[in-house]
Amino acid sequence: MALLINSPLWAQAGTNQLESILRTQTQKAQQKSETLSLNQVLEQLQNEKISHLSWQEFLKQNEHVKEVEKASTKLENHLLNNQLGTLKEDANSNLFYHALGLPPYSQLIKGQNTIFIAESINHEAASSIDHAANIIRIIRKENPHARILLASEFLNWLGDEAPGLLKKAGEKTNLYISEGYMPVFRAADQANIDQLALDDFIWITQEKTSIVKIGPFAVYASPEDKVPSLNLAQDKLEDLALSTLNLVSVSPWGVRERNRQWARRINALRPFYDIIIVHAGDGHIAATYSMDLAPMLHVADYLLISLLPMEQLPENKKIFYENRSNIAETNGLCQDGTCYGLE
Repeated sequence: MALLINSPLWAQAGTNQLESILRTQTQKAQQKSETLSLNQVLEQLQNEKISHLSWQEFLKQNEHVKEVEKASTKLENHLLNNQLGTLKEDANSNLFYHALGLPPYSQLIKGQNTIFIAESINHEAASSIDHAANIIRIIRKENPHARILLASEFLNWLGDEAPGLLKKAGEKTNLYISEGYMPVFRAADQANIDQLALDDFIWITQEKTSIVKIGPFAVYASPEDKVPSLNLAQDKLEDLALSTLNLVSVSPWGVRERNRQWARRINALRPFYDIIIVHAGDGHIAATYSMDLAPMLHVADYLLISLLPMEQLPENKKIFYENRSNIAETNGLCQDGTCYGLE
């Protein structure tokens, strides 16, 4: 297991004016939420208005977001080049560990109220999952009396009226949890940490149309749209729905809209917690600044821990992720490597 632990470049390079703006935005969001109870806030989030989008409209919007992503990556590189001298003088700006033991998390998390745990190289690597669980235990140990929330990409709300988006520590839930990630949520339960579902991947089929929910959007697709197939189901309409859901969710537009939804949920619940832990893929947290979660959360100071698993994924998972990426890229739904090259 290799880990990259960063205090954020943009927080280091940011001006006092930027930090003041971010702080003011956060305070306004908190003041608004503090007038409502937790249940009232959750009810508002669960009743978010849904906008409708055809597959062709999605493609058009996605092309725009792809260009924004490229422009943002180029801007990041330009600013990074101008900041390299400053960063070299700061010995604590980048810490890289490659060892079987744990890094000195107790020191790193002191005073941090926003902590990102980012998974790299796809998902579901056992070492990343176990390590994330260990980090959660350490955060609780170092903050025994804090109100802590774990906001996770790997906990999904299915649109049911109950239990809603939030799982209180130790409670049973109907929220969808991938079996592989159970160690993370067991650790949170044992540490008395509440858990927030960030996504709600809901899909339905009607006659010849599949409808999938991404953020606050319902994306419609029909066989005539020729959505690339991932061969996820034998039934053609069900395969269309699942392929649409997977491909849209990893597209630049889909990642941005999911991040916006995540930010709305986390910011709304922040006043009720002292520490927020976000566990997600690094494409949401550490990829391109304009679409990353941190600026959407209006945080200028946070700890980012990137987990880079050294072991191979199970063969079926490896094939799925490779297949999805290849199909998304070759069909123009995701970048063709331009941004990766720039990074």
